[in-house]
Amino acid sequence: GRADYVDVDSDGDTLSDLFEAGEEERLQDTDGDGEPDYLDEDDDNDGVFSIDEAGDDDLDTPPIQSDGDGIPNVHDPDSDGDGTDDALDNCPLVPNRDQADLDGNGGGDVCTDDLDGDGVVDEEDNCPRSPNADQSDEDANGRGDVCDFSLSPVEGVCSASGSKGFAFAWLLLLGFRRRP
Repeated sequence: GRADYVDVDSDGDTLSDLFEAGEEERLQDTDGDGEPDYLDEDDDNDGVFSIDEAGDDDLDTPPIQSDGDGIPNVHDPDSDGDGTDDALDNCPLVPNRDQADLDGNGGGDVCTDDLDGDGVVDEEDNCPRSPNADQSDEDANGRGDVCDFSLSPVEGVCSASGSKGFAFAWLLLLGFRRRP
């Protein structure tokens, strides 16, 4: 809590008090909350603790600066420069203007290795954009049954393996009907 002349990092965020105090005569208070940065756990009040934006535990390492704007993340309310402040950004260190979140888990798609949230990482998922935790692949063609649409040579219609897939295919066809 209190500044200590022996402690070079009073708030324990791995940013030296000298860096956080600034070079001016007055103490730096990036977020204007009345608490100087060297005592503030979230210097820019973006909802991400300064220790997480600092980069590492070495006080001699300069803070991370993700978006090329010259402002270290610890003082930048939009660390990735995508137009969404870190406090609201579902992926605060990787630009994603659309804030897409296919599986609805609160984490941006660009920051996840399981887009559909079925518990199978995309690299091993046979349907990375459609949830299918069981990875069922009835025809063993490498595509999961929930996203395996193929032309059936016998029936001559678009079908999918399994009755659920067939019903889904009909729904898709009805959705693409022209309306007068």
